[in-house]
Amino acid sequence: MNLSNIRQAGAIAVRNEDHKVQVLVVRANQHPDHWIFPKGHIEPKESAEEAAVRELEEEGGVSGKVIGTVGVQEFDSRDNVVHVEYFLIKYERDVKRVEDREIKWCSYARALELLTYPDTKSLLKDARGKIEKRIGKVGD
Repeated sequence: MNLSNIRQAGAIAVRNEDHKVQVLVVRANQHPDHWIFPKGHIEPKESAEEAAVRELEEEGGVSGKVIGTVGVQEFDSRDNVVHVEYFLIKYERDVKRVEDREIKWCSYARALELLTYPDTKSLLKDARGKIEKRIGKVGD
């Protein structure tokens, strides 16, 4: 078996609504019972940051500003190794969504409960310090 590498970018979008930090999660396309962060392929001549912002707009209907990197996930998908670089993105405004997925803004704690994959939960935990420094306290 010859594995190829696929590069993707993902977005952990956060906002401060009524002095409460909220995190955006979306339903997965292939497994609609799973909650994930928006992510997808990096297009030719597109940076990982640009791809993360684009995927957030397409899947989440949200535009925002990258405020830092969070981490990397790698997993096998079919006959490929998928390498996803995640970015923390501060919400700026709603935009027209391209994909018809359920989205949910929720508290940091609720996002940890909803997220399906342990690696994705770890990314959110890793982002907590940056979220609290740049967005606001997440509470417990």
